[in-house]
Amino acid sequence: SCFSLDEAELLIEASVFNRRGLLVTSASYYRSDVSRMCEEVRQGKVGDIHCINLSWRRQTGIPRLGSWFTRSSTAIVGSGGDLGWHLLDIALGILGYPKIFSGFGKPVVENSNPKSMVASWREDVSNEQINELSVDTQFFGCLLTETGVVVNLSTAWASHRQGDETSVQIFGGASELTLL
Repeated sequence: SCFSLDEAELLIEASVFNRRGLLVTSASYYRSDVSRMCEEVRQGKVGDIHCINLSWRRQTGIPRLGSWFTRSSTAIVGSGGDLGWHLLDIALGILGYPKIFSGFGKPVVENSNPKSMVASWREDVSNEQINELSVDTQFFGCLLTETGVVVNLSTAWASHRQGDETSVQIFGGASELTLL
């Protein structure tokens, strides 16, 4: 991840110097299950795509309280940025990266008891950390592409669901595809 234009330019320079390509994306688009879904779309099995719903919702999954992830001064956004860009990369890749015509989002900042929502799978969590949580713990958004496809997005670091779930649904004129 790059946190500034200077860091991005250093990566580009290293790529040119080492004669290596630089891929600006997330790994999610290249997962085998997502690749299979993309192949079915390319083969026309879905027909014209009308809508893609994407969701990555954790029961408890706030990364390091007080780290750059959870402070609005450094992260700007929370779960929407942390999880959402992986999902958007899938949807926009499937659609061939169309221009976005319009969009809106609803960030939800729930910090009444952030310690209870910290990622239990993280081994670097300390009780002595700063408890700042000033970014969204949930995010809901919608985009409309220039081609008329609606992309719905839902992310959560902390939700009421039992367990964690990631899903991608594609609704087309010929069929629907769902990846859970």
